Amino acid sequence: MADLYEVRAGEWYGWPDFAAGIRLDDPHWGRRGRGREPLLAQHPNPSPPTPFATFEPHSGANGITFCRDAAFGFEGDAFVCEIGDLNPNTTRKTAPAGYKVVRVDMRNGEVHDFAVNRIVGPASKLPHDGFERPTHCEFGPTESST
Repeated sequence: MADLYEVRAGEWYGWPDFAAGIRLDDPHWGRRGRGREPLLAQHPNPSPPTPFATFEPHSGANGITFCRDAAFGFEGDAFVCEIGDLNPNTTRKTAPAGYKVVRVDMRNGEVHDFAVNRIVGPASKLPHDGFERPTHCEFGPTESST
């Protein structure tokens, strides 16, 4: 799972005993597995902040930039590259995740596909061109008229 947090000075986000604001020994994560007992004797905050946005599991959220151009249409929103993963052995997914650029609406945390391959997966395994593993994105310089 990959999450996007709004980072605030002095805040504790749960590491190493929480993920996405949920204790690792919570039934949410399943009942099996070892090493999920809390490591810290006392937590600075028993309810750390939850993520602002969460990306699809194994999507490999990587590079991020924010749109500062109102003319583009998504001023203030985050654009995140998802490098993807070819379903590691630890998953039960049948299709790849990621290999695209998503937009995070910074007003409500919703994640929307922005630029995607016609078929999910890396371009090298597809019958068409497209994204392989996008790693960073940025907006080009803008010209201002006077």
